[in-house]
Amino acid sequence: MASSYTDLGIEKMATGENAGTWGTKTNTNLDIIEKAIAGYVEQAVTSGGTTQLTITDGDATESTSVARHAVIKLTGTITGNSIVTVPDSVEKVYIVTNGTSGAYTVQFKTASGTGITFGTSEKTTRLVYSDGTNLVDAGFGGSLDMEGRELVLDADGDTTITADTDDQIDIKIAGADDFQFTANTFTAQSGSTIAAQALTATTVTASGIVKTDDTTEATSTTDGSLQTDGGLSVAKDAVIGDDLKLLSDSAVLSFGADSDTTLTHTDGTGLTLNSTNKLLFRDTGLYINSSTDGQLDLVADTEIQIAATTIDINGAIAMDGAITGATNITLSGELDAATLDISGDADIDGTLETDALSIGSTTITTTAAEINLIDGDTARGTTAVADGDGLLVNDAGTMRMTNVTTLKTYFQSGVGVAADDISAGDGAVSLTTSSGDITIDAAANNSDIIFKGTDATSDITMLTLDGSEAGAATFNDKVVATELDISGNCDIDGTTNLDAVDIDGAVQLDATLTIGADDQGYDVILYGDTASANMTWDTSADDLIFNGGAGLIVPDGQFTLGSTAVSSTAAELNLLDGGTSVGSSITLADSDGVVTNDGGTMKTIPASDIKTYVGSAAGAFSIANLDIDGGTDIGEAVVDADLFIVDNGAGGTNRKVAASRLVTYIDANSSAASVGKAIAMAIVFG
Repeated sequence: MASSYTDLGIEKMATGENAGTWGTKTNTNLDIIEKAIAGYVEQAVTSGGTTQLTITDGDATESTSVARHAVIKLTGTITGNSIVTVPDSVEKVYIVTNGTSGAYTVQFKTASGTGITFGTSEKTTRLVYSDGTNLVDAGFGGSLDMEGRELVLDADGDTTITADTDDQIDIKIAGADDFQFTANTFTAQSGSTIAAQALTATTVTASGIVKTDDTTEATSTTDGSLQTDGGLSVAKDAVIGDDLKLLSDSAVLSFGADSDTTLTHTDGTGLTLNSTNKLLFRDTGLYINSSTDGQLDLVADTEIQIAATTIDINGAIAMDGAITGATNITLSGELDAATLDISGDADIDGTLETDALSIGSTTITTTAAEINLIDGDTARGTTAVADGDGLLVNDAGTMRMTNVTTLKTYFQSGVGVAADDISAGDGAVSLTTSSGDITIDAAANNSDIIFKGTDATSDITMLTLDGSEAGAATFNDKVVATELDISGNCDIDGTTNLDAVDIDGAVQLDATLTIGADDQGYDVILYGDTASANMTWDTSADDLIFNGGAGLIVPDGQFTLGSTAVSSTAAELNLLDGGTSVGSSITLADSDGVVTNDGGTMKTIPASDIKTYVGSAAGAFSIANLDIDGGTDIGEAVVDADLFIVDNGAGGTNRKVAASRLVTYIDANSSAASVGKAIAMAIVFG
């Protein structure tokens, strides 16, 4: 009957089977059981696909029987939701850890059944068991010491509770830190809100300050940082840092212990001060009120001053006194008065009819037509202007008559014009001088000199000379020059393309230095102080070369070949190169290491391997190399149990022989023919 195998791959051997290999197969079965009970393995997960974990019958190889192990850690970087399966028929317990990288789910299940799913951020360990059909989450019961680890609550792994800080519990919802518990304190983190449908207590009393750090503006009775559905009672002063809004129509602002004075809102109209109450200023002698229905009183015990550019009175004015000190009085109707004495100006928008007019006791004789010429009359004459003709000129505020000859002389002597009075022209402009400098002076403090122009119909600023920065020049585009000499610093935000660079001083680079590009390199040479000593990056060979006296010094423990760190010291490496330094003598033990060349690969082997190798074959160790002269004498008589070494068959295998066998041999060969042989043995063995 042939062997059979369990679901875990354990070989069940039939009677009389596997003669000579039964022990090996039993050891394999024990290895399989050990891995199923306590074996640990790491398995890379196929990103976005299915990774099938298998069991190979009668084989304890880890890579081909991952599903047999008790502890499985899933690893690798995944870029999509992934699935890991174990065979359907296996019945066992698994401890599985999601050690993958990437915010994607990992499902762990039987090939045809169901299982568990690690959420996108659930990098935890689960205890599951297979019932031969499905994988079942074992869960946890009773008291559990989380030891500060995170407890995942939802299916996608982004809602958790953790207490990794002493005396503090943190609650994370949807991947964000929302709430925190400490001793006697519950805190909603930034962006979180404590929402309660109702408070069961009729009164909430705070022994300290009730404070909200929220800065939400209040625009109605249902928003803002602090809200109440009822009234608000404040025993002391209320300090409001911004607007106070009474949002209900007919709202009343009351004053006094018995609210005897009120200010009432009338929708669409304004505010009403109740009864005959007064709005006082300074003291009781200055106030505004309505002493009777239909009347508004403005009362002052000395003077009422109205300061405005225009005072518009639409009704009749009854005055018991004179108007004194008035500046401007505008009347939309007629003013009838027996006499009118105006010490200031009179502005009349209508028609002024007068039979005679005198100003400052001087009678005006000018006709209305002549006065109209001053006001811009459009009538034009054709009389040529001659030197004797007169023109009106405002001479520092006094109108005078002067002849045109005087004006001609004035204009010919040159006229200075303010720059801000020069209007735009329609032709080219040249600033030219035959001697001296042309100076453009922005005399105002920190003012700029700006050169503007038009580029493809667009108004642009071509150059700005900043007066607040000692004349720093800002060009709208590139500067074209055959030579540029900069005595200070040069700050270039864009790319600098230079055909050749000669730097005489130190260079500070605060970012990556790149020479060449991918698939196009350039040689880099760093010279030393010694002739021919340099370090060269040879781009044609893609090698870093140390030339001449240049060398490479690496601190202990900082040298890596490939991905393997070299931990040997320089002295240890020199021994491989034939170092002559010999240390003090030691006693070799089987576990001592010896470095040997194993077919081209240097390896460390135990000294016991050499001992085995030396005695592993006949003739492997020359008898000439045995030093019996220096051996310690047995110090006692030879007995039958003592052992000797013999060459079995002269050229055969070296074997041990007891002294009793030698006695038997001598007895059997005690004839006269064997006397010589006995004498020889006596010489050898005493």
